[in-house]
Amino acid sequence: MSFTTKASDMIRLTGLATGLDVDSLVQQMMKAENIKMDKLKQQQQLTLWKQEAYRSIMDDINELKSTYFDVLKSDTYALSSTGYSLLKITSDSPNVATATGGAGAQAGTYSLTNIVVATKASYKSDKLINVREADNSFASLKIEAGVNDSITIKLNDKTYDIKLEAGEYGTFDGTGTESTDLLKQIQYQMQQKGISDTEITVSSDGSRINFVAASGNDLEVTGNTVTGNSMIFNTAINSSNNKLTITIGSDSYIVTIDPGTYSSNELFTAINNAMVAAESSGGGTEDISSKIQAGLSPDGTRIQLYDSSNSGSPSYINVSGAALYAMGYSSMSIDVDMGTSTKMSSLVTGEVSFEINGKEISYDFSGADKDRSVADIMRDISSTAEVDVKYNELTKKFEMYSLTTGASQKFDPSTTIDTEGSFLSSLFGTATIVNGTNAEVTIKEPGGNEVSVIRSSNNFTINGITYSLLSGTTSNKSSATLTMTTDVDGAYNKIKSFIDKYNEVIENIQTKLNEKKDSEYTPLTDEQKSAMTEEQIEKWEAKAKEGLLRNDSSLENMLYNLRSAFYDTVKGAGVYLTDLGISTSSNYSEGGKIIITESKLKSALETKGVQVINFFAQNSNISYDPDHRTDKDRYSQVGIFQRVNDILKDYTRTTRSSSGQKGILVEIAGMKGDGSELSNDLYDQLVGQNRKITELSKKLYAKETSYYNKFSKLEAAMQKLNSQSNWLYSMLGGN
Repeated sequence: MSFTTKASDMIRLTGLATGLDVDSLVQQMMKAENIKMDKLKQQQQLTLWKQEAYRSIMDDINELKSTYFDVLKSDTYALSSTGYSLLKITSDSPNVATATGGAGAQAGTYSLTNIVVATKASYKSDKLINVREADNSFASLKIEAGVNDSITIKLNDKTYDIKLEAGEYGTFDGTGTESTDLLKQIQYQMQQKGISDTEITVSSDGSRINFVAASGNDLEVTGNTVTGNSMIFNTAINSSNNKLTITIGSDSYIVTIDPGTYSSNELFTAINNAMVAAESSGGGTEDISSKIQAGLSPDGTRIQLYDSSNSGSPSYINVSGAALYAMGYSSMSIDVDMGTSTKMSSLVTGEVSFEINGKEISYDFSGADKDRSVADIMRDISSTAEVDVKYNELTKKFEMYSLTTGASQKFDPSTTIDTEGSFLSSLFGTATIVNGTNAEVTIKEPGGNEVSVIRSSNNFTINGITYSLLSGTTSNKSSATLTMTTDVDGAYNKIKSFIDKYNEVIENIQTKLNEKKDSEYTPLTDEQKSAMTEEQIEKWEAKAKEGLLRNDSSLENMLYNLRSAFYDTVKGAGVYLTDLGISTSSNYSEGGKIIITESKLKSALETKGVQVINFFAQNSNISYDPDHRTDKDRYSQVGIFQRVNDILKDYTRTTRSSSGQKGILVEIAGMKGDGSELSNDLYDQLVGQNRKITELSKKLYAKETSYYNKFSKLEAAMQKLNSQSNWLYSMLGGN
């Protein structure tokens, strides 16, 4: 008797009447049927391994392409003749002038004298921009009900209780309405109480509101914001908010403000006085007023902190401490140095319009553009006006340059102006305009005479030499000597590096093509794996994978095309493979492995350098076309490495032709990470095989169930027979 669980999760209790091991009998009866299932699964496993083998080859090919055919990898990029330098140039003054050699360059010594570098046109500020203002208005104009909304006015023998409307008041100078301006609110409430402006005059001096009675009248004003007959908007400094910690570079100082009640003018003066005797972290006191100062903003409502050194290399300055709150700042720590992340609205407010080189630009720094940074605005201007705008954080000044050098580059004052607002004048002040200048140099080539050269750029090419002028002015002309020698090692090493990697890929493919299949090693069944160790399984499967790509026609065709690419003539190159000491292996089983004779290739590079480089890297004005894999004109014109690239694209590209086809190997096996991963020939085979496995599994289950049903009937018959036997026995007098 035994218990078994089948795919249907049915639990069978068998053999009760017959004593048979039904499970064992059914398994024996199903053995032939299960062999069919094992074969299907083995076929599917072989298909999966074959797909993996193709993809492994494509991975090797893509690594080769990524290393040598990616234009962004200049050190190894093999498809441009400019990447093969046959000349080595050294400069005795590399900070003055350097050069690179190309086709037609002559080895020898080049003398460069009277060097003057080309410059861009510039528009430079004479104005120091390095101020950090308090974020909030200095004066507190918030009226709160029951806190500071009451004023009692005693005029002669009459007393008036004035109630102010609670709220925020933006001004107290009479410029607004009674709901926005505190002075107007007081005047309005006094009128409501019947007090005329001929009896009491109410006015503002910027830090307080004054109440003055007409001649001959006695006046007394009281309230929690009133001192004497003035409503004062001052800042109280005490021991809890009288200290600033100022860090300048690596030095720290503590500035202590004398306690007291200050108006805005009085407070910044008190701060500057305290700067004179700052406590140094190194001990003692020091006058730092020449490095940092406090002052009022132009509108008189904010306190500014600014770097007052005005030096060419000012230090980074950070200010922290509770006194910042008293000054109107919303943070306990600020950086005084302005950077490009600073909001432009901290420097310029309101709507502005201006022209640069005739291009008009507009902003609203009190509205839509109030949160845009200095960097944002500089990028805008640079793009729109085709200039290069910078903020120099060392000199703390704005600068503007033309995009290119040369005498033709100029800033026209008539088209670089403020048309509304004061944007340019705020940033640049009275700007200094300097026109661009040309590069000038006297060059003496090997065996030649001195020749004066004028160019608009500091980089130019003459007779195969690309010069780069780096230093020299009209008042201080420079000179340099360039020595050019033939250097074939760099070009040789790049060619050999590619060939070595190419041979690795070819050798791996050819190995797969030559592998023989050992029929004794088939994919393991689950039953076989259960009887083996992991190491045994790994070794077995390695043998079972051999020969999957033996004599594969797609891979053989690719290798044939690659071999031909090396031997077919490169039109216009002027050299042939045999001239360069390069050949393919005579052993056909090596799949066209490339063999280099070092001495012969180096000799060819020395004597026919340009032709050799063209043989490998020459390009064509005909682009690669996936619809015409064997474009004869392009094929004949391009160099060997470009041919290799084209052929590898034919087999591994993930882009589609006009007919929707990807690379040949990609169509067969797909590529991970690409849409082809689930859309390729082998994937379709796997899906079909999986469908067959599912169908067979259903049939096997049905057949197994039928066997169990038959044994179940046998059990029932045996039970009936046993029952009859027992009855007969009892009737015959059995106990």
